[in-house]
Amino acid sequence: MMFAAFVLFNSGCCKEDMDDENTTTKTVNVDMNANDTYTYEVQHSGDADDVMKITKQAIHSSSSLVTPASNGNVVFQYKPAVDYTGSDEVQISNVENSNSSGSHGNCGHKHHHDNTVTTVFKINVNPQAASKSINKRTRVIIDPVF
Repeated sequence: MMFAAFVLFNSGCCKEDMDDENTTTKTVNVDMNANDTYTYEVQHSGDADDVMKITKQAIHSSSSLVTPASNGNVVFQYKPAVDYTGSDEVQISNVENSNSSGSHGNCGHKHHHDNTVTTVFKINVNPQAASKSINKRTRVIIDPVF
């Protein structure tokens, strides 16, 4: 009897944790040159206690980070590993702030009641354009002498 009450209480409390219907995904396609830096301002999503964080980190970066902007958004900055060319991916989502309790009701579980917005950056790093040098050719025309 005690076990049944615990299961009923726990399953009712955690039902909201399984709600994936409120997820929006935005895709940003990025073309950039090797060794360049890319920046993009990501709009804040969720409620006041949510923070924007990298939820899937890049594999081929020398730096990939978000920093707070003065308007409440975050600035995403990505720099590929030195001389890397190819594809990479980063995901940024709104998550509950770890400084807030985030718990609702009496169960102590953290619930994310807000719509989750994930911005997926699909990054294509191209080789840097070689410095353009003009290859001068001299065309020699030989006229036969008769």
